[in-house]
Amino acid sequence: MKKEYCFWIVALIFNIFTIQAQGPDAFGYTWKDSYNSTGPTYSWVDISQSGRQVLTLSDDNVIGPYSMFNFLYYWYSVDQFYIGSNGYVSFGNINIASPFPFIPDSIDNKHNFVAPMMCDINFTGAGNPGKCYYSTVGDSLVVSWVDVPFWNQMSPGFTGTNTFQVILNRLDKSITFNYMTQSGLTQNDDITIGIENNSGTIGLPHSKNVYPSSGYSIKYYYPANPTYLVTDGSAEWNGKKGNRGEFIPYSTDTFSLVANIANLGNQDIPSYLMNGSINDLSMTAIHTTSMVINDTLEFGKDTILTYPTGFVTPVGGGTFGYSTILSGIVNDLIISNDTAIQELVVIDTNSISMSLGFAQGIPSGIGIAWSGGTGGIGVYFEPPVYPVKITNTNFIISSNPNSGSFDAKIYADDDPDGGPGTLLDSVQVDASSILIGTTTSVPTASNVIIYEGGIFVLWDMNAQNITLADDIIPPFSFQTYEVLGGTWAEYRSNESTDFFISVDIQKHFKEDVGAISISSIADNETIDTATVVTCWIKNYGQYNDSVFDVNYQLDSSNVITEAYNGLPITPG
Repeated sequence: MKKEYCFWIVALIFNIFTIQAQGPDAFGYTWKDSYNSTGPTYSWVDISQSGRQVLTLSDDNVIGPYSMFNFLYYWYSVDQFYIGSNGYVSFGNINIASPFPFIPDSIDNKHNFVAPMMCDINFTGAGNPGKCYYSTVGDSLVVSWVDVPFWNQMSPGFTGTNTFQVILNRLDKSITFNYMTQSGLTQNDDITIGIENNSGTIGLPHSKNVYPSSGYSIKYYYPANPTYLVTDGSAEWNGKKGNRGEFIPYSTDTFSLVANIANLGNQDIPSYLMNGSINDLSMTAIHTTSMVINDTLEFGKDTILTYPTGFVTPVGGGTFGYSTILSGIVNDLIISNDTAIQELVVIDTNSISMSLGFAQGIPSGIGIAWSGGTGGIGVYFEPPVYPVKITNTNFIISSNPNSGSFDAKIYADDDPDGGPGTLLDSVQVDASSILIGTTTSVPTASNVIIYEGGIFVLWDMNAQNITLADDIIPPFSFQTYEVLGGTWAEYRSNESTDFFISVDIQKHFKEDVGAISISSIADNETIDTATVVTCWIKNYGQYNDSVFDVNYQLDSSNVITEAYNGLPITPG
């Protein structure tokens, strides 16, 4: 009797959850499925021939942005989208990986998505049949995952199969999930199905840890007359889009402090206060600035503003957090997005040699070692001065119980979208050369010189359990990438992690000495005695030069070479 009684309690709870999950959410979205007599009829939209195939999906990555029509999602419009390998479409560049969130979740910084089947599916591995397509069909955007298996730790790295799609309809603002086929199991049955807004405070789940049936549809309906009023100012980023960290030089001038402020609500913001500060690693403010903005920020708009006083970079350098905090917004719905923090690393560019790194101090996390013994971590470095030569890449390995090796690689940022492109250097580091718990320096094998832009440095593991150390104490650079199956994606926890990868650089001085004029005898003059020839030399290079040869020749006679033995010639 007791077992039977418990069973009915569980069944009752599940039924209540299913009914409540149909909505509405706080904004007014509801959903119905194809089991409901007034719900959608399952109808697969085949775009495998007409759609564009997404070729760079891997394991745990996100690709985009792709352009689309203006689509009203919650109270705001979106016009571009990203495709996640793990079964979701997002309207911002977010990489969501296992464990997958409940909906809504306002604290994980992974918001603004529709998730037809968010789970650990995988496009990598020999013989993997998985494909993804997207296409605009009439008034709808269709994204399809076709024959995509679940990730599996055992060879060949995948199991099962899933074919599903999401359809965004511009006219009625509906969102439809279609499931053609589903078979196999994923780890811990970790599946999230639903939608979530741009702050994570509102969302409507369909289910959690439930496998959808084959030949099944779910349709989300936009509210007929939405009345939800939202005032939401957001400090979107400081310095660079995405709060990406920067290396900045000592300077007698001030470093301008810029910030991007956005109105993510559906009500205008008439005024607000911005407080900016530069904080050291102990969170002590060493510089503060502020400004009152009385220009109305219309909903759906953003603006870039410059604080009235900049940051005088300190002698001695160091790592700092540049913070913007918004206040003074009446009825501001989401306080958590009122703060933006950018990592600034001040470098002594008067030195010939410099070291660039975002992770600070000693390792503070558990590090990372990808399952299966393959995969990598990349970091983007943009030096504060040019040109520079890369002399070493540096890594802290916290453990290596299997005596494995890793590859240290350097890529140019010459991919069309600014990502890693040309391989500039690659060095395999054997176990005997790896120091545990301290810096392993890897001299470059090639002559890598940067004249503009930056480089990506990749730690590429070659064995199980070799662990790269990490830093989980803010500020964070947002310049970290995970590399799985050869595909780069923003690291899934870049809002809370940096890795101990750094580079040593040297100023690459350019030598350029040239002759600007020469004194000569007059035309047709007869030379019957030794004559002094005078040549004026100019230093077009970047540093003092006193070691070079001067060559001259009379008609077709032998070339005469003399070594310059005067005082050093300064640039210019």
